[in-house]
Amino acid sequence: MVATVIWQWVSNWCKIPNIFGFSVRDLLVFHNYIGPGELRKKVVHGIIILACWCIWNSRNEKIFSNKDRRIEDITSRIKSYDFLRFKNRSKYRSIS
Repeated sequence: MVATVIWQWVSNWCKIPNIFGFSVRDLLVFHNYIGPGELRKKVVHGIIILACWCIWNSRNEKIFSNKDRRIEDITSRIKSYDFLRFKNRSKYRSIS
């Protein structure tokens, strides 16, 4: 349930069609079907990988540390980690 809500949020945030990933492979190739624009595809691919990691990390925190993460916490992590990734890996290092 949590992952479904996260994928819906990612779809809305990126203004792309709804993400229905029945396997990890589906998620990793989804960016190929969002339309034209190589840069856009790269950005969406990075966000999907980051969202997978955040969902996985939150699941591990629940199982191993009994910490419940709200969906808002997970989406906030995705946004902040994506900002840091963009800032440190692009030519726009001065962005704030």
